[in-house]
Amino acid sequence: LLILDCRVQQADLQKAKAQAQAATAALNSAKRLKTYGSISQAELTQALTQMAIANSEVNKLSAVVEKCTIVAPFKGAVSDVMVHAHETVKPGDPLFKIVSTEDVDFEIQVPSSWLRWLHIGTIFYVNVHEINRIVKVKIVKINPEIDSVSETVKIVGSLVVPDNKLLPGMSGQACFPGDPANKAVDCIKKLKTIGLSQRQEFSFSAFLRGITYRLG
Repeated sequence: LLILDCRVQQADLQKAKAQAQAATAALNSAKRLKTYGSISQAELTQALTQMAIANSEVNKLSAVVEKCTIVAPFKGAVSDVMVHAHETVKPGDPLFKIVSTEDVDFEIQVPSSWLRWLHIGTIFYVNVHEINRIVKVKIVKINPEIDSVSETVKIVGSLVVPDNKLLPGMSGQACFPGDPANKAVDCIKKLKTIGLSQRQEFSFSAFLRGITYRLG
């Protein structure tokens, strides 16, 4: 996805590796001298310490250099780029945002009174306006907090059958067969006949789970 200019850090890493090799050679020499009684235990311990310090520096700089090349942790797309070529960034700066294109969810505010029959796994249908398609959705999460002002609760649903036509920000209308006033067949018929000019009782927003990369 992105490669940072880390020539200075790479040079520091090469220097640290050379110092680690020198420390290893010095330790091996100290071990031989100790067998002949030519050096004290304290001198051998010092050689061991110097090698450990050198190896730690190599590990630290290796971790820094590894971050110079950023790869995507999952299949998706870049939705926002916060930096451009030749810009200077510092640790903590956001670089870009990527979103998964394989896991679309729906967020809907519904009356809190529906919790009498609404539960995880409840099936409902959504008419997506932008693509003029009715999709089948299953509730995967119910917000544990109710909005006391509007007397609504937020639920999250996921597609029963994946649909790559859905995009973040799409809107539409939802119908719940679990509502005593509806049935599955009635829901589909109702959604097909509802006009876009009519007031939406329940709106939804499709969103993609994403992650914003920041310079570490």
